[in-house]
Amino acid sequence: FRRVLFRSSSFSSDTHYIVLAYSGDFNNAISWRDQAREYFNDDSINLYKLPLSISTHIGGGCLAIAITEKDN
Repeated sequence: FRRVLFRSSSFSSDTHYIVLAYSGDFNNAISWRDQAREYFNDDSINLYKLPLSISTHIGGGCLAIAITEKDN
Protein backbone atom coordinates (compact mmCIF):
# COMPACT_ATOMS: atom_id res chain seq x y z
CA PHE A 1 0.00 0.00 0.00
CA ARG A 2 2.69 2.52 0.89
CA ARG A 3 4.46 2.51 -2.46
CA VAL A 4 1.38 2.55 -4.66
CA LEU A 5 -1.29 4.61 -2.95
CA PHE A 6 -0.36 7.14 -0.33
CA ARG A 7 2.58 8.46 1.62
CA SER A 8 0.44 8.55 4.75
CA SER A 9 -1.43 5.62 6.24
CA SER A 10 -4.18 7.81 7.66
CA PHE A 11 -7.31 8.36 5.61
CA SER A 12 -10.17 10.23 7.15
CA SER A 13 -12.93 11.88 5.21
CA ASP A 14 -16.51 12.94 5.76
CA THR A 15 -17.15 12.96 2.01
CA HIS A 16 -15.27 9.87 0.72
CA TYR A 17 -14.70 6.24 1.62
CA ILE A 18 -12.48 3.36 0.55
CA VAL A 19 -13.92 0.25 -1.10
CA LEU A 20 -12.25 -2.98 -2.20
CA ALA A 21 -13.24 -5.47 -4.89
CA TYR A 22 -11.95 -8.92 -5.81
CA SER A 23 -12.33 -11.89 -8.10
CA GLY A 24 -11.34 -15.43 -7.30
CA ASP A 25 -10.22 -16.61 -3.86
CA PHE A 26 -12.46 -15.27 -1.09
CA ASN A 27 -10.01 -16.09 1.72
CA ASN A 28 -7.22 -14.14 -0.01
CA ALA A 29 -9.61 -11.19 -0.45
CA ILE A 30 -10.58 -11.24 3.25
CA SER A 31 -6.91 -11.23 4.23
CA TRP A 32 -6.29 -8.27 1.92
CA ARG A 33 -9.33 -6.42 3.35
CA ASP A 34 -8.00 -6.94 6.86
CA GLN A 35 -4.60 -5.55 5.82
CA ALA A 36 -6.26 -2.50 4.24
CA ARG A 37 -8.38 -1.90 7.35
CA GLU A 38 -5.29 -2.04 9.53
CA TYR A 39 -3.16 0.12 7.23
CA PHE A 40 -5.78 2.85 6.79
CA ASN A 41 -7.06 2.45 10.37
CA ASP A 42 -10.62 2.20 9.03
CA ASP A 43 -12.92 -0.69 9.93
CA SER A 44 -15.59 0.62 7.57
CA ILE A 45 -13.70 -0.53 4.45
CA ASN A 46 -15.99 -2.97 2.63
CA LEU A 47 -15.18 -5.79 0.23
CA TYR A 48 -17.25 -6.58 -2.85
CA LYS A 49 -17.06 -9.47 -5.29
CA LEU A 50 -16.62 -8.29 -8.87
CA PRO A 51 -19.47 -9.29 -11.19
CA LEU A 52 -18.99 -12.10 -13.67
CA SER A 53 -19.09 -9.65 -16.59
CA ILE A 54 -15.86 -8.06 -15.28
CA SER A 55 -14.23 -11.16 -13.79
CA THR A 56 -14.33 -13.05 -17.09
CA HIS A 57 -12.20 -10.35 -18.71
CA ILE A 58 -9.65 -9.81 -15.94
CA GLY A 59 -9.46 -13.33 -14.55
CA GLY A 60 -9.25 -14.70 -11.03
CA GLY A 61 -7.11 -13.19 -8.33
CA CYS A 62 -7.85 -9.56 -9.11
CA LEU A 63 -7.75 -7.11 -6.20
CA ALA A 64 -8.97 -3.54 -6.68
CA ILE A 65 -9.15 -0.50 -4.44
CA ALA A 66 -11.10 2.71 -4.98
CA ILE A 67 -11.94 5.90 -3.19
CA THR A 68 -15.48 7.06 -3.85
CA GLU A 69 -17.82 9.81 -2.71
CA LYS A 70 -20.37 9.15 0.00
CA ASP A 71 -24.02 9.76 -0.80
CA ASN A 72 -25.52 12.85 0.76
